[in-house]
Amino acid sequence: MHELLSRWSPQSERSKLPCIVYSGTYFGAVFANLFGGYIVRSLGWQLVFVIDSSVAILWLLMWIYSIYDKPRSHPTVQEEELNEIELSMGIHTAEYQWTSPVPWFSIWTSAPFWAIVAAHFVQNWGFFTLLSELPYYFKDVYGSEIGSTGALTAAPFAATLLTVVIGGISLDYMRDEKRGASTTVVRKTAVCGAFTGAALLFISAVYSSSSGGSLACIVGATGLSGISAAGFLPNHLDIAPQYAGVLMGITGTAGTIPGIASPMVTGLIVKHSSPEEWQTVFYVAAIVYVFGAIVFGTFASSDTQKWAMDPNAEEDECFNPETQSITSTQISRCP
Repeated sequence: MHELLSRWSPQSERSKLPCIVYSGTYFGAVFANLFGGYIVRSLGWQLVFVIDSSVAILWLLMWIYSIYDKPRSHPTVQEEELNEIELSMGIHTAEYQWTSPVPWFSIWTSAPFWAIVAAHFVQNWGFFTLLSELPYYFKDVYGSEIGSTGALTAAPFAATLLTVVIGGISLDYMRDEKRGASTTVVRKTAVCGAFTGAALLFISAVYSSSSGGSLACIVGATGLSGISAAGFLPNHLDIAPQYAGVLMGITGTAGTIPGIASPMVTGLIVKHSSPEEWQTVFYVAAIVYVFGAIVFGTFASSDTQKWAMDPNAEEDECFNPETQSITSTQISRCP
């Protein structure tokens, strides 16, 4: 996905488009929590897998029909849209071929890259903790049966679905030429502010005296988590556009680790289903969030890294090495 986004997204939409694309993750969680329990109770557990598989096959057919690697190869792309994409990226145009091998050593020793790894891990820790454990939390602490909590457990992911899209649009709005906010500052503010706020709300949730108050805190925390995704998901495209797919593959792998570790940690802590044990689970999540805020705030950057620039690229009057783009005044003499 990031490989395609690196070729299709103009600089001015580098926050918005990735967030819209990856919002599908949260929509899936909303759909599964909202309707999964009902389908199991009414129609049987087998139908859940039939529906899931059918949607996957439908998606595959749509993907094969509509997706092209490069804007210029798409049969229905309009010339105006094509020009906007290619002019905004300059040397990162959809047709440019990078000749340098992947600089693995530079990637693994890059502080901004590790900041993204940390943010992806941390954001998914909260996501997977709630995805797998939230129904049990409401059952153990408030006596809500798992089968009746579909709407409750869907609410946090619905909040994330909204905030990740709104966050992406807002970040691009702040980065607009008229406002001139630094991309690095915008990214750090989104991630660090969201992680810190989520940590405080996670702690507040376990001290709430009602299920409604606890749910409100959790929904607020996951909503802030969506804003953090708007900060770090596009950051791959900032620091290394041509290697964005490679970087996303690595950070995405790190982001799946919480899916394994978080349920295991919860299982080790929650032995007797007591409220005190669940408090510890949420405290751990809060500590993880604070850790992510510190790492991203310290090491993150939106500047294209030196190791991400092709040393074999020929610079000419059409290429501006400072902005990595072609200016509008140069278009008349640029091929």
